[in-house]
Amino acid sequence: MKKIVTIMFLFCTVIATAQKKQFKKIAKAVDRNDIAAAMEIFNTLNENEIEADYKDEYAFYNAFTLLTNANGDVDKLLLALDQLKTAKKLGYEDEVKFLYVENEMRRSLLEEASKLTVENQEGALNIVEQLSNYFKEDQAMLFNVASLAYSTGDFNKALLAYEKLYESGYSGQQEVIKATKTSTGQQEIFKSKVLAEVAIKQGDYKDLVVEQSPSQRGAILSNLMWLYKRNDQLDKAETIFTNSFDKYPNDNSLKLNRADMLLTLGRMEEYKKAVASLADDVKDPRVFDNLGLAALNSKNYKEAIKYYQLSLKLDSENFNTLNNLAFAYVSIGNLEETTYEEQKTMYTKATKLFEKALMLQPKNEQVKQTLINLYSALKMQDKIDALQGK
Repeated sequence: MKKIVTIMFLFCTVIATAQKKQFKKIAKAVDRNDIAAAMEIFNTLNENEIEADYKDEYAFYNAFTLLTNANGDVDKLLLALDQLKTAKKLGYEDEVKFLYVENEMRRSLLEEASKLTVENQEGALNIVEQLSNYFKEDQAMLFNVASLAYSTGDFNKALLAYEKLYESGYSGQQEVIKATKTSTGQQEIFKSKVLAEVAIKQGDYKDLVVEQSPSQRGAILSNLMWLYKRNDQLDKAETIFTNSFDKYPNDNSLKLNRADMLLTLGRMEEYKKAVASLADDVKDPRVFDNLGLAALNSKNYKEAIKYYQLSLKLDSENFNTLNNLAFAYVSIGNLEETTYEEQKTMYTKATKLFEKALMLQPKNEQVKQTLINLYSALKMQDKIDALQGK
C-alpha cells in the first residue's frame, strides 16, 4: 500500500508541475500579445484536473478566452464575467492583466447592451444588472439599471435603484473627452483620454478638451418622485422635491426638471409657470447642449430634442446643436415602432436642420452625404441633383 500511495503522490506532483509550466507559458504568450498561442495552450487543459493552487489562473484565462472568442455573443460574455468573478474570489494576483480583462469585459458588455436598448430592453437590462452586481461600487452602472428598469416598466426594480442613487447623492457627472477631427472640423467624443491623445499624435485630431458631463440628478429625482406617486406615496415625493432644491440649489438639472416634478405633484399653476420660464432660467446654451448630449447617449431622443430646441433659442447658428438635433429626429424615425408617416415627419424635420447646418459648413461631406440619404428616403431627387451639382 505504501508503494501505491507514493506513486499516486508523485503522479499528482507531476501534474501540478506541468500545470504550473502551462500557465507560465500562457502568461508569457499574453505578454507578447500572441493571443492565438495563449489560447492554444489553454485549450489543452482539462478543468477537472486543475490543481487547487491553479484554479484562480484557470478561471482567469477561461474568462480571457471566452472574451476573446465572444464576437458579440452575450452568453459567452456573461459566462466570462462569471469566470472573472471566480478568479477574483480565488485570489488571482496579476493585477495588470486582471484590470485589462475586466475593463474589456465591461466595455464589450456595455456595447452589446447599447445595441439591445432599442429592440430588446429587457436583454439590455439583464446585462447591466449583472455588470452592476459585479461592479458594486460603480454607481453609473446602477444608474443604467434604474433607467432601463424604468423604461421597461420594471418599476419595483427601478424604485430600488433610484432610491440607492438618491441616498448616495449620486449626480451622474463624469469626464467627457473630446477632440476635433482635422478633416471635418467636428468635435468627437473619445472613450478615454489616452485614445484621444493617440489620435492627436497621429494627426487625425486636434484640440483635446476634457469637460464634465451634465448632472443627471434632475432626471433621477423626477423619475423617483413619479414612482413614489405611483405607489401612493406622494408625501415621499414632496419630501424629495423640497430637500433636493434646498440641498442642491445650483444644480441646473434640477431646475430643468422642475416643471416635470411639479406636474407629478399636481401643482398645475406652478407647473405652467415653470414651463413658461424654463428658457429664462438658463442663459448659457452649452448647458442645454450638454443635457441634450447626455439624453442622446441614453437614447432618450424626445428629451434630447427638448434640450437642443432650448439651446437653439439661445444660439440659432450653432452647427453642432443643429446636427445633433437632426440626429435625434432621424433616430426617432428609425425606431421600429415609428410608423411610415411619423418617419416621414421626423426625416423632414431633420432635413431642414441639416440644410441649415450645411449652410454654416458648406464643405462638410458628412452632412452632405446624410442629406443625400434623407433626400433619397423622401424621394426628393431634385434636391439630390442640386446638392451634387447636376
